[in-house]
Amino acid sequence: MHCSRLVAAFFWVLSILFLNGVVVRAADDAETLDDRFAEVRQAFDKGSYKQARYLAETLDKDMRKQGKVSPALYELMGHIRYREGALGDAALWYERASLFPPPVPEVRQNLNHIHARTGSLIFAPNDVPSQLSAWLSRSRWLQIAILCGWLVILSAAACMLYVHSSGVRAVLLVFASGAFIAGSLSLLGWYFHPSYQSLKDIALVTAADVHAYTAASSASGTVTELPPGSEVRQIETRGAWAYVEIPAENGTNRGWVQSSSLAPLWPDDYGAGYLN
Repeated sequence: MHCSRLVAAFFWVLSILFLNGVVVRAADDAETLDDRFAEVRQAFDKGSYKQARYLAETLDKDMRKQGKVSPALYELMGHIRYREGALGDAALWYERASLFPPPVPEVRQNLNHIHARTGSLIFAPNDVPSQLSAWLSRSRWLQIAILCGWLVILSAAACMLYVHSSGVRAVLLVFASGAFIAGSLSLLGWYFHPSYQSLKDIALVTAADVHAYTAASSASGTVTELPPGSEVRQIETRGAWAYVEIPAENGTNRGWVQSSSLAPLWPDDYGAGYLN
């Protein structure tokens, strides 16, 4: 009996040490990432934009290896590329930053500034449903909707138990109605919030002097000009060319664009989990 207690105590101590080690390593990793972000910011503030870009891109890759993303880093990357004069790349990083809650007014202002400066073409307007849905992640909207659904069910069940108490039933009905409205609004937030499926084919024009052509050849007719920061939806890829859908005043156009001038809004190697 004494031996078994010693063994149990030994494993208990090992468990405590292991958990402490995990917590310490997590804290150290977070501190390291914060320090590296501070280095990017410091290089940016000094005007060393090339160094800041390299540090930011490396930090982004290392963070994603740990299953993390940083909207603040994406916003800073947008600042860096804007200062370097790469407006298409700046719009790309600002768009990536805008995919995560809560919405940052400065990011939207910077995007509007780039669109106004370049005349870039975009699909989705900054309407009220899109603005409201941006306050929470897609999964959080769905969690709230499910919770509200259960509250409605439980309230209805409680009403059946308090058949003879009109006061209690009235309170429960009001509560159920509020939960139903909140759940419905949450479902709308989930619906309007961008998902990986709705974004996986979207790309931004990052190069200058880009045109869409009627065929996969620069010698063919021109469909339209695509200023830096313009959005397109990729339909097909053929060699060095991509067949894309292009936003237009009266719907959409289609044409062929050189793939090297495009960058995916949310690349496949970033994964769907961060957005959904």
